[in-house]
Amino acid sequence: METAGLLLVGAVLFVNGVVFLRHAEPRNAAVINIFVGLVQTVIPFHLLVTAHGSDDLLEATPLFLFGLTYLWTGITNLTRNDGTALGWFCIWVAAITVVFSAVALFHFNDPKQAVIWLNWGVLWGLFWSVLACGRTGHRLATGGAAIVMSVWTCTVPAILTMIGLWDDLPVWPVIVATAITPFAIRALSKCAASLTQKPQVATQPLQARHYL
Repeated sequence: METAGLLLVGAVLFVNGVVFLRHAEPRNAAVINIFVGLVQTVIPFHLLVTAHGSDDLLEATPLFLFGLTYLWTGITNLTRNDGTALGWFCIWVAAITVVFSAVALFHFNDPKQAVIWLNWGVLWGLFWSVLACGRTGHRLATGGAAIVMSVWTCTVPAILTMIGLWDDLPVWPVIVATAITPFAIRALSKCAASLTQKPQVATQPLQARHYL
């Protein structure tokens, strides 16, 4: 169930990245955000209720960070409410990812997940910069980061876990992917910038707070 949830997170991150790049309207992404947000809230709630120890709690609790983020995003995009508070929530999540990275490394002895948590922290920090601080110049980089990380921090690990290959994977591919990520984001941002010169999908002006 957790693996399926991670695959859904990859999907919603990809869609939100497309929205940040202004190739889809925020309201069009509301359905998938609300759906994934509900799934990522129900699953950890069930895991917490059936938890048998502190390790179960540590594994289930972080899922709420994703669930609330996407549920909040979907409602914000659907209603076009002010997303500034969501942006400030994102910087809180970014800070908490450092804690869960340390838990993954030192408690669960999982360096791959520790590195992935730090990458997610950077991504949530980018969300904060656009949504809360209004730094629209970071919009393309944020969209590119969401798309790139949706692939290698969510979709690929979920698929490899499903076929039984993730646990045996060494940490170095994750480190290499982290090193390549800035270059992939830059290339994707440049491509998106050139495409935005053409007529955009949105029919109304998009404010920074509605990108996510």
